[in-house]
Parts: sequence; C-alpha cells; structure tokens
Amino acid sequence: MYYETARFPFTTTLEQNWRVIRAELDALDRHEFIDWPEHGRPSASTRSASGSPRDAPVVRRLKSWCGRFPA
Repeated sequence: MYYETARFPFTTTLEQNWRVIRAELDALDRHEFIDWPEHGRPSASTRSASGSPRDAPVVRRLKSWCGRFPA
C-alpha cells in the first residue's frame, strides 16, 4: 500500500532533486557501503541488555555520514 506523495510536502523536494541525491550516492566509494544487519522488525535478540542496538558501530558509522551531504 502506498500513500499519495501530496500528503507529505517534503517529497516534492526529493522528487525535484533525485538526480542530485543519486549523484551523491554514486560519489561514495564502494567500501563505504555496508551490509544491512537487520531483517524485519528489531527483536530482543538484536538489542543489548542496555536496550541499545547491538550493531552500535554501524549506527555510529551511519551517523558520521549524515554531515557529509547537505540537506
């Protein structure tokens, strides 16, 4: 099931700039891609005793990339 994009105003910006976004993706080095560790919903087995994701290094790596590309 999909929603009409008009329900979400931010999609206009994404639709207008998809080529810029694609160019940013294509500019990444192949080694910067990682396998996605999760399949489906997170479960108790994917979390540590403190409740944080067990793949915290992956989360830190993703967060470090956030500042690389302007919004």
